[in-house]
Amino acid sequence: MSTISQGSVGGNTKRKVISMSKRHVVEIYSDNTLEQYYPAKKVVMISKVSRAGFPNIFSGDPSHIINYYDFFRKVELDSLIVKQQTQAYEIVPKDRLRWKLRLWIDIESALPISVEYIDSDGSVIKREAFTSLNIGTSDIDMDSTIASGKTWRKFFVSRYKNEKECVFYNEPVEGFRLVNCFDSKFHRSGKVSSNPNYNQNHCLFSDGVAHVSLVAFYERESNVYFRVGNWTKGCSSFKSGIISNRSVISFGCVPKETVQVFFNNSVAR
Repeated sequence: MSTISQGSVGGNTKRKVISMSKRHVVEIYSDNTLEQYYPAKKVVMISKVSRAGFPNIFSGDPSHIINYYDFFRKVELDSLIVKQQTQAYEIVPKDRLRWKLRLWIDIESALPISVEYIDSDGSVIKREAFTSLNIGTSDIDMDSTIASGKTWRKFFVSRYKNEKECVFYNEPVEGFRLVNCFDSKFHRSGKVSSNPNYNQNHCLFSDGVAHVSLVAFYERESNVYFRVGNWTKGCSSFKSGIISNRSVISFGCVPKETVQVFFNNSVAR
């Protein structure tokens, strides 16, 4: 469970997400930069990103999206959510490489209020929704103890690509177009590599609804840096292993067959 607020800070639009899970994290997104604060460790991880997350559901060209999804109005599912009257829709993929979505949209503002991701068995595997909502221009509290704390350690996890050549194809899976690529550093569970160099190529692909990331080490080494396998947890699937002596991982909120295809078609060998 998370709380989400979005508003104006110093004239700039910022989005703040506070996780209420056991691993407490505060995320602040602004101008394609994501700052992740881990209060228990006094660590800030700063990354360049290309999407802001819920309630942003769609991206890119709508005419491209309808090549891979059908949209159906579901009047029987219309409901009142956080005191807002909503209209319900189902977004149904045209193949088995994408999850189905059920979406509730506020009638007055057209803002997505709630979304469910549904697997091939019809089970809800992920749900995102507002627990309270105030639509309009407002300021949000960025929590000065987090934003200005002098004892926090900062780690820069990724940056927009600099000089190194992209190691991936532009469209490893049909319909999933390249959004952006970053130079990044290997990190796991809040730990960042002590190597000062950006040693990974991280690219984000999207069909306008689903998003898949591909990460590969620039150097060709036989060391296995990622857990090897193909697995799904909730809506997220992962595939990792070695391709041409290079550690590679693909992941995203898609079926595991999709990340397997991404993995197989990812790197120009």
